[in-house]
Amino acid sequence: MGLSRGEKFICLLALCFVLATAAAGALRGRHGPGELEREAAPLPSVSAGMESPWRDGRLRLNAAAAADLDELPGIGPVLAERIVALREARGGFSDVSELLDVDGIGAATLEEILPYLIVEDDYADIGSG
Repeated sequence: MGLSRGEKFICLLALCFVLATAAAGALRGRHGPGELEREAAPLPSVSAGMESPWRDGRLRLNAAAAADLDELPGIGPVLAERIVALREARGGFSDVSELLDVDGIGAATLEEILPYLIVEDDYADIGSG
């Protein structure tokens, strides 16, 4: 017993829906682990009297604490502390490319974290973070 023309059409539509859903899931899988969650997560709360290290969804390099930097892809606690130490030694960063001066950060790591960072001329207002 075969399927009627209408039943075949419905099966074809269902198959297209399943394939489209699977393709959308595969495209989402192109993001690194945790990236989608990071993008969807609300910005961290800020205690009264403290300015947020986030602006327009990007981390302000001159305001970020080591714990904030540690959340970036390819940056762990050791590199985060090195970034903070260099920032304090220089009195702030004027460009994200200065991170290449941090031991352990190369061009590939810089390219990976670049979309998450912003540099503003605000280090003097924040002090040591």
